[in-house]
Amino acid sequence: MKRAALCFCIKEENGKISDVLLLKKKVGFSKDKWNGSGGIVKNENQDVDDYMYEETQKQTGIILKNYEKVAELNFVFPKKNEQSHLAHIYLCRKWEGEPKETDEAKPQWFKVEDIPYNDMFPADIFWLPKIMTGKLIKVIVVYDNDMTILDQVTDTVDKI
Repeated sequence: MKRAALCFCIKEENGKISDVLLLKKKVGFSKDKWNGSGGIVKNENQDVDDYMYEETQKQTGIILKNYEKVAELNFVFPKKNEQSHLAHIYLCRKWEGEPKETDEAKPQWFKVEDIPYNDMFPADIFWLPKIMTGKLIKVIVVYDNDMTILDQVTDTVDKI
């Protein structure tokens, strides 16, 4: 199965996540969708953490300093198995530099309550709010060819 990695830079106020950096992707599987930085790992020998770190720098211009893995999302496409992938999700609380637009993505900060779920993948509304409240999760999402959710299970876990 393919692997993917996404990173969401966050800002906190009073110990709670208040803002999240999303990218409007210009290329690839997530084109024209808001998402975290990262994507599908192309080299099967590359470490997922390293890929996420490198892609975030490439897509935003920032250098990650403090990040943690908070979720694993298993996306299943039974009729297009080549699109199935396991996504490793990270939150970053400290970085160097300011996000800037690149050839791959346009970054924008959103208040957590203003996340544009209508312009994201359909399952994001089920799992992203959970990690924005500090939960560690494992998710299985089964999609049809047209990105209709056929099934979705989200489990809160103690450790990823």
